[in-house]
Amino acid sequence: MSHVERQVIRFFTLLLCMTAVVCFGQFSGSVQGTVQDTTGLAIANATVTLTNTDTTVAQQATSDSSGLYRFVSLAPGPYDVSATAPGFGTAKVSFPLTSNETREVRVVLAVTKVSTSIEVTSQAPLLDTADSRNEQTLETQALQALPLAARNPTALITLTPGVTGLGTGTSTNFNPENYIDASANGRGQNGNQYIVDGLDVTSSIRPGVLNLTPNVDAVAEISVQTNTYSVEYGRASSIQTVITTKSGTDQFHGFASEYYSYQGLNAKGEFVPPGTKINPYHVNNMSFGVGGPVIPHHQFFFFFSIEPYRALTSNGQSVQTYEDPAFLSFAQTAQPNSPEVQLMAKYRPTSATTSAVSATALDAFGPQNIGANTGCSTPSTDNIPCATPVFDHGIFNSSSYNNSYQWNARVDKYFDKDRIYGNFIRNYISSGGPAVRPAFATTSYDYGSSIQVNEMHAFSPQTVNEASFGYNRIEGFANKTGTFTVPIVGVSGLGVGFGDGFAQGDFIQHSYHWRDVLTRIRGAHNFNFGYEGWHGDDLALFAGAYGIPNLSYNNMIDLINDKPFSESGLSYNSVTGQPQPGQYKFAMSTFGMFAEDTWRVSKKLTLNYGIRYD
Repeated sequence: MSHVERQVIRFFTLLLCMTAVVCFGQFSGSVQGTVQDTTGLAIANATVTLTNTDTTVAQQATSDSSGLYRFVSLAPGPYDVSATAPGFGTAKVSFPLTSNETREVRVVLAVTKVSTSIEVTSQAPLLDTADSRNEQTLETQALQALPLAARNPTALITLTPGVTGLGTGTSTNFNPENYIDASANGRGQNGNQYIVDGLDVTSSIRPGVLNLTPNVDAVAEISVQTNTYSVEYGRASSIQTVITTKSGTDQFHGFASEYYSYQGLNAKGEFVPPGTKINPYHVNNMSFGVGGPVIPHHQFFFFFSIEPYRALTSNGQSVQTYEDPAFLSFAQTAQPNSPEVQLMAKYRPTSATTSAVSATALDAFGPQNIGANTGCSTPSTDNIPCATPVFDHGIFNSSSYNNSYQWNARVDKYFDKDRIYGNFIRNYISSGGPAVRPAFATTSYDYGSSIQVNEMHAFSPQTVNEASFGYNRIEGFANKTGTFTVPIVGVSGLGVGFGDGFAQGDFIQHSYHWRDVLTRIRGAHNFNFGYEGWHGDDLALFAGAYGIPNLSYNNMIDLINDKPFSESGLSYNSVTGQPQPGQYKFAMSTFGMFAEDTWRVSKKLTLNYGIRYD
């Protein structure tokens, strides 16, 4: 290995270590089959070579006495299998391999006078006798060709036979908690499991929720499995979705795209009256990527992608109810020192366009009844004149923004007996919008970081060990900025209250995942012995959110007289009755061991059986 190559490897290793969940091996495919002559007899001691045609990385095996060969721990992609033996020519079979697939490939050799034969298989067989899974695999071409709502690759999960549900709706892939309405086997969504490049990214506190969704242009394929799970995975009871990201190849390649939409591109439809305007909006979803060799012809590859997203979404025209300026003038005269009156004067509903008075004092408080001291123009209502406007109706036309991006960097390095892989993904979301009372506009921020590494070592052609580690972190601030010094105030009849609600609610989730699998090939048996551990926690740092009082008033007169009906929203210790920060922590760890055997009983029958303990 050259000095330059060592330095590059050290740089990427350092990058991965600096960015620091459990991983399922992304290299989960295998290829098996027999080498035969034209009469169907087995050929022993044939040299079999498997080559990934994207990366040109090759490995060799020797067929046993029954002509059987097997390759394990393979990434999905296009492959060639070629075989040769003394006295025979060379034959080659080309085929695609998908995630978690065990592919049966028979190689037929002719006598020496026929030099070479090539068989090309571009699609998976209708019936693969080496694989019992009920699953659907969507490769890059399908992901690009099929309609994809919000460019979210998980929106296609519901296309799988046996899967029901509404999918993702308009959710983008940037969300740190993506809920997918999809289920199978009579189970709900909480039985779903999601894996990205071997990393289990299923939420630890919201089962079935996805904590990491890659850019669709960085996805090589998605495999959706609904039953016949092997013992390698221990959490899924409904759907198991495996997402594999793209890797670099032996040739440089790249892409650039933009999906743009705005109101002018929308068809109004038959039932929309002529001249009706569509509320303005726009979406710019850009995507860029490049991959190739880090050092040409050294089996060292990289892939990088970035997806900027800029969107402005119309909230439409909503009718809002708020106090009339005449009522504020009355309140400033009747109760000039009231803190609630000062609140109304400082935070006025200036973002709405008033259309009409919705209620006068007569409507809000009832007719005057001096004997009972009720209604307008009585001491109980501070003698407010019955004709005084109290509430107005107004139109609030607003738009909310969402500025997001995601980028990922992946490296793959192959040695004689080792393979090293690493991937880092970063998410960022900034969102917000205006408010009827401008001071109460808020912004929210979400972040996500994921890193994983995988190392495979071949002790021999029959014995392979694969170890992996991953870490995933998401964090969200529900209302990162806003006017949090004002209590939350609600009044019966007043649609637009005061305050920003959930203030600086910070949630953080960590997931750690580690795994080691030893594979031993012995004759027609492929034995796997594995151990994995997983630890996750959820930190709810809600001291700010539960430190703001929520005050409720029965009517506007009680408001200006500082007479709340109830107060809530503050966090107290239920034992001592004293205030305390409203936050908590949840943590969970799981550990599992498994052993399984994939036994090729015959060329028409393969059995997979095993046992797992978690």
